[in-house]
Amino acid sequence: MSKKWKVAIIGGGPAGSMTALSICRERPELAGDILIIEGRDFPREKVCGGGVSGKVVAYLRSMGISIEDAPYVKTKGMYVRFGDKESYVSFAGRDTHVIRRSVFDSRLLEAAMERGVTVRKGSPVSGAYRERNGVVLVGGNGEKYDTQVMVGADGVNGESRTWLGIAARKRPSLLLQADFDRDESDHRFDFNLLLDFSALKYGVPGYAWFFPSVDDEGNPVFNTGITGGSFGDAGSGSLLRGAHTAVAGLHPRFKGLVPRKFRYRPYPERDFSPFQANSGQRVLFVGEQIGVNPADGEGLGICADSAAIAAVSIIKALDRGDYSFRDYGLGLLKSDSLALWIASRIITACLTDRRFDVLFPLILNMNGDGREFIMDHYAKIFAGAVKGWTLYSPSLLKELAFGIGQLVSSSTRLL
Repeated sequence: MSKKWKVAIIGGGPAGSMTALSICRERPELAGDILIIEGRDFPREKVCGGGVSGKVVAYLRSMGISIEDAPYVKTKGMYVRFGDKESYVSFAGRDTHVIRRSVFDSRLLEAAMERGVTVRKGSPVSGAYRERNGVVLVGGNGEKYDTQVMVGADGVNGESRTWLGIAARKRPSLLLQADFDRDESDHRFDFNLLLDFSALKYGVPGYAWFFPSVDDEGNPVFNTGITGGSFGDAGSGSLLRGAHTAVAGLHPRFKGLVPRKFRYRPYPERDFSPFQANSGQRVLFVGEQIGVNPADGEGLGICADSAAIAAVSIIKALDRGDYSFRDYGLGLLKSDSLALWIASRIITACLTDRRFDVLFPLILNMNGDGREFIMDHYAKIFAGAVKGWTLYSPSLLKELAFGIGQLVSSSTRLL
């Protein structure tokens, strides 16, 4: 334990790399005092849809990082479907990509190293404890790292919360992901995302996704999967597999492309919540350690928001000597991620078969008359076309009132 680091980041995924990059953007001279400790070698496989929102693309560009030279698919918007009901929301012309996460994650970690950040790969951390003037991290081989600030960026399965007595998060949900070959065409699903909530009709309180993507060699594929089960529960996997197969069969575009038997990869995810503890004395958490968006599983936006806010908090702590990080939670409450979380809670509150059928017009514009409902604002915030505060604007409240009127009208017709 020779060098005392100012910042030690556990995890070299996007959240850890973005935190280091954000600190370096504000204070380049701190690069040599930042350590990223990653337990695995890179590139490493990551089970994920691979959607990179326009907000994240713009954030990376602001730091001089481009992902355009890597294989990706640019998407224009998103279709949201439930049974035979469908609506479309646009990304407002912003650059929203689908990329292979193994490529994306490696690119960010390399960018951090190029700026002078020290990265130790293949070095898992097994624990940590506080000392009077800092935190000591303990490596799997017994090596110790002395730091003034610890950043937990070790993902959904990371244990960094437990080491320093930070409250545990809620139980994870189950996600299944698979790829299948894609014949490039001018079909709308080849340049738009698709979220299908028809999974509700098959007993799954979630959605299936179908994203045009590329494999590690740049060949066209569809990245697809389903979420909504309980991780670790017996029967969740088979329920999700059956529902996903049924939903895929509803779309003519995928007939003949979908393999008879998907090669699913399971993965846990936890929903973001602004009410959980995300910091403590000399420690804060970023990225999947604080969760993903509950409506669509998007986590890179939360990585970017939490990394940028964490960087500001860390720099203030180093300057002032106050390592309580009380301002970090407030920063998260002001971020776009909170606005997306509020929209997500409204959407996921409708996640029952009968309720979603009735409330669909409240979430999405089914008339094509140019009005913007919750999903339209959600897509624009996601794409970086507007800021999160627009979700609280009078114009959206007006459209919500209109949507409630549609809801009352449709409910009357159902009676």
